[in-house]
Amino acid sequence: MTDVKLLKSSGAPIHDRAVGFCSDVNYLPFAAFAANQIAELHPDRDFDIFIASNEDLPQIPVLQAHGVRLLQVDMGTRFAGLRLDARRTEAVYLRLALPALLSAEYQRILYLDSDIFCARAGIGALLQADMDGTAIAAVRDNIQWRTPERRPEQYRRFGWPGGPYFNSGVTMIDTAQFRDSDLEARCIAFGREKKGILVGHDQTLLNCVLRGDWAEMSPRWNWQFTWASALYALTEDARIFHFIGPRKPWQCHDGVFPGFISRAFREFLEGHFPDRNPAPLPKTPLQDRRKLLKSLGKHMVSQRKMEAYLARFPDDMILQRPS
Repeated sequence: MTDVKLLKSSGAPIHDRAVGFCSDVNYLPFAAFAANQIAELHPDRDFDIFIASNEDLPQIPVLQAHGVRLLQVDMGTRFAGLRLDARRTEAVYLRLALPALLSAEYQRILYLDSDIFCARAGIGALLQADMDGTAIAAVRDNIQWRTPERRPEQYRRFGWPGGPYFNSGVTMIDTAQFRDSDLEARCIAFGREKKGILVGHDQTLLNCVLRGDWAEMSPRWNWQFTWASALYALTEDARIFHFIGPRKPWQCHDGVFPGFISRAFREFLEGHFPDRNPAPLPKTPLQDRRKLLKSLGKHMVSQRKMEAYLARFPDDMILQRPS
């Protein structure tokens, strides 16, 4: 197996911590949107921002203005033999290679999926938070917010008992701990051995290998946006919205997403990627009474459980072991 190599970088590292994305050319507009948001929210930031890809990404003026690094990576055959599906190539596993690839440059990397909306600052402080000796800090997956005892489907398939399970769309990585614990190689070996019964990709591998040995972040850092918790995202002052599932605010205009989010995507795409034909401005939830009532009802039913979950995180900068 050949290892992952850094082929090209648009600039040198400045800080020892970074926010990083993995993206192909097709998803670059949305990674660029998020990177631009983070740069504007942190004008005096003490961390780098980079976008890594196995493709040669084009230079985008707005990213150049913010000093965002573009990294082209040769993945070799490092991730050959892992589970894929009709929509994904081996590039889905690129984030697993970031710690080894960049550990000489960065002590910490906050990895972010490209389908996010960064609403508030504070990433610099998060990158300094105590991770209690763990390689990974993340937010519990949405399926366990209101029912933490719910057993993930992958654990069910293995006959494992339930346990804490995180969403990898916002993942803080201690690069030395990740490297020294050989986590990348352990994930690859597990993925090849269990390929036939896996239900996911990198998120599944990390959870199955770590089995609860990670630090839990407040859900405000990865608010997995669904119609059942959309209002709580606003009332609880979420820092990062994560648009899980196939519905995205740049292509969906049926009133699921708040207008300010859809408008922000539309304005950015029109200004920097006009060929992407952003979706028309959406309806608001008030224009669909049925959806509004359904959403309000779900919020009311889950109120006590959500209150108990959020009460565990009085400070967004303090991490804890999942229980």
